[in-house]
Amino acid sequence: KKGTKLDVSGNHFDNFTKGLALLRKCIDKCSQVSRVYVPLIAGNHDTDSTNYLATALEEIFKDNANVEIDARRITRKYFKYGKNLIGLTHGDNIKMDQLPLIMAVEQPQHFADTSERIWLTGHVHHLQTKEFPGVSVRSLRGLADTDKWHFDNGLIGSKKHGSVTLFQHDEGLKSEFTCNIK
Repeated sequence: KKGTKLDVSGNHFDNFTKGLALLRKCIDKCSQVSRVYVPLIAGNHDTDSTNYLATALEEIFKDNANVEIDARRITRKYFKYGKNLIGLTHGDNIKMDQLPLIMAVEQPQHFADTSERIWLTGHVHHLQTKEFPGVSVRSLRGLADTDKWHFDNGLIGSKKHGSVTLFQHDEGLKSEFTCNIK
């Protein structure tokens, strides 16, 4: 978006194919025990590939009643689960402190019907949580290694990990599991 070039290992087609296979396997496993909602939200470096991925997953899972692929090409998505309202966005165009009010304006009924509200973002690639009245905003860590641009700009040393966040239907955020990546 801003012209920042990223280092990529391998070619685009192979990386896309591996990513699609990995997501398909994860979604398949999860759909065997539960309904699965998969919101695909493009980041500032992968808009096209995320949209292609969403379209492919939508086609793959079109006949699986346990899987909902949210392939809408919008930058903010919401999921209501019991007393939880979860907002999802990459976070590159909006400051963290704007997100609570945006949630209340875009989802007024869900906002009123829930007591636990959280945004999950990713753009800054480091773990950060800010509390606002009635809403938490959490930035998650990234998975990618430090590339040349990040190294040159001193954006180094962040731990890499993937996470699974579990919400209980009536009590909100219950637990989080992380997998550190070396």
